[in-house]
Amino acid sequence: MFIKSIKLKNFQSYYGDKNEIEFTEGLNIIAGSIASGKSKLFDAFYWVLNDKIFVTGKDWVSTKNLGISFVNDKAKYESNDIDDLIETSVKIVVKNNNEKRSSRNIDYTIKRQFLIRRKELSDCFSTGNWNISPSTLTVEYVDPKTSNTEIAHNQEARELIETLFPSKISPYIWFQGEALDKLIDFDNKGTIRRAIDYISYVPLYKVMNNIISEVDKKISNRARKEVGKLSTDIKRYEELSREIEVKNSAISNNKKLIEEKSKTLGEREEQLEEVETALAALVEFPALNEEKREVENDIETINQNIENLDIKERKKFSSLWMLYGSKHLFQKAGDKLIEFEDYRQSLINKEYKLPEDVPGDVYLNKMLEKEICLICDRPAEENSEAWNNIKAKLNRKHKPEYLSEENEKINKEVLTFKAKLAGLSRNYGTIQKEILDHREKLDEAYEERNIYKEKLQTVNDEIDRLYTKRGIDISEGAQTHRKKHGEYKTLNEVIRNLNRKIEGMKASIKDAEMDIGKLEGELNKIQRTNEDVKVVEEEIAKYTKYLSNHISEIEKKEYDKLIDQIESEANLSFTDITSVNNTIDGFIKIDRDTFRVLNVDHDGRELENYNTGHHTLMKMCIINAIISLTNDYKDASYPFITDAPTSNLDDKATFAYLESISNTFNQSIVITKDIAEDEIDDIKNKEYVTGLFHLKIKNDTGNEIMDRKDAYTQISSIKN
Repeated sequence: MFIKSIKLKNFQSYYGDKNEIEFTEGLNIIAGSIASGKSKLFDAFYWVLNDKIFVTGKDWVSTKNLGISFVNDKAKYESNDIDDLIETSVKIVVKNNNEKRSSRNIDYTIKRQFLIRRKELSDCFSTGNWNISPSTLTVEYVDPKTSNTEIAHNQEARELIETLFPSKISPYIWFQGEALDKLIDFDNKGTIRRAIDYISYVPLYKVMNNIISEVDKKISNRARKEVGKLSTDIKRYEELSREIEVKNSAISNNKKLIEEKSKTLGEREEQLEEVETALAALVEFPALNEEKREVENDIETINQNIENLDIKERKKFSSLWMLYGSKHLFQKAGDKLIEFEDYRQSLINKEYKLPEDVPGDVYLNKMLEKEICLICDRPAEENSEAWNNIKAKLNRKHKPEYLSEENEKINKEVLTFKAKLAGLSRNYGTIQKEILDHREKLDEAYEERNIYKEKLQTVNDEIDRLYTKRGIDISEGAQTHRKKHGEYKTLNEVIRNLNRKIEGMKASIKDAEMDIGKLEGELNKIQRTNEDVKVVEEEIAKYTKYLSNHISEIEKKEYDKLIDQIESEANLSFTDITSVNNTIDGFIKIDRDTFRVLNVDHDGRELENYNTGHHTLMKMCIINAIISLTNDYKDASYPFITDAPTSNLDDKATFAYLESISNTFNQSIVITKDIAEDEIDDIKNKEYVTGLFHLKIKNDTGNEIMDRKDAYTQISSIKN
């Protein structure tokens, strides 16, 4: 079987419907830098078959839980009208020539489609503004019997896909580099055993052994009862037999519980590994989220400080600073105030002169009658000028008021203003310094804010990089990290409890077995009176025990044989690859008891201090061996697809690995960032490379900084 082509339409970073790759048999390499769409392409392969997309920290997530996040952003942004329809789809064409039957050499076109329709013209990136239709799956092929084109939908299509790509082998033929630890865990024997169980018939021996063990238990119990009838003390024999049965039943129950608990333990350990992988992938999110929050709080504090300074400036300006430069007006105002005070003082002086109505009319009439001025004693004859002047002063009732109410009101205002003027005059000398100090504080605040804004931009750039790399935003990543950390603590506690229970049940089994030994010893003393009498069930029990032991031996031999084959196949690849790199040496060794994978020397001694590159290469060689043996055992050939498998290897080991898998699989598709653009021509000329494609992020705006609504992945075919 091999994949002929893949076509993507508006899927994640792949915009439009012009994204197609036609593969060849042999080694196909898809190269691209970071954030060029490599992992999105791997997502496309996985999505079309499983309706799931990888989300950092959450593993593979069903698209029904992802809204419109995996629909191309550029396509969403270009939607301008209500009822605009966007199709997101992935289509792969698979040629199946695995089995010699009617399905041989049939082309299967597998397509998954997802439709969204615009219902609101606000934020185009919000799921709530779109009507979403569930994804649909179809498999189209030509029936070799009728030559008719058949189209299988949904469940029928999924069943066809299961026959093409069995779910048990899929994790080994389609995987991302970061999933290596989950597939092959050197500290978890279950990962190797699961692989061996799938590629062989070993599990059947275990099933057979369980059946024989149940038969043996029943036969042995029956034999014991029949032998008891021949005992010298039948009553005691029956008592001992019942105790043995109870003990055996307890052992059987504990073994079943251990098997169940061990299965649960394995599942929880797998979950823990997944959580640990997720936490490792999410480790940057909490720190970045916290840093962003702190920087935003600092900016908010600075903005509050600037606002307070602005409020202070407005108050100071209205109360004092507006007078800056008006010192000459202060002097004029002071002169005017003094002028008013002088004027008022002159009025006060007038108050001390003789009033105009003195002397009064009585006194004046006496002077007129006596024709003499009683004030100056001069004569004032009747009708003379002096006499007429005295007469003119008669009947004066108004007394002039020089300090009027209005003048006094003005005087109060003058006094108040004079006091204020004095205060302002005293503070005038500080205005310039206050203004300069204030401007300095304001400039410092603005400068500090700019520094923190630049820091925030740096954090946001890092967040954008992380979003591009992981596919989730910072708040969701941090929240998921907190959730996963809680799961991690819970799983650890569950695993500890399971281990305690398993150890407790093992101890109970051991105690029961010791008790049975004592009971059987006592039983043998009173077993029978006549040794010549044969008990049929006793004879049958001998055969069931032999058969059970024999099947166990075959099971172990088969396991050992498969491990030998895996080791041999893996070491062929490991030796070829390490021959180009002197820093990696040794051989792959799988411990027969613990299933641990070791790196050993020629004498079988474990090598120390081997690095991450060693681990990665050993795991990939084991996976290659498993798939190669699967192809032999199942008489089938599957395409091998992997994303970023060589991230921990140097260039020489990377190219050696690529050449190795080109010899292992009929078709392999390797998605990698480990081939630079200037190495493309060199790779193109390698004979073992049959297909070469390059991914590059593009935008049509010409801007150096790309926005999510403008950027998209461009596929270039270099060799095919």
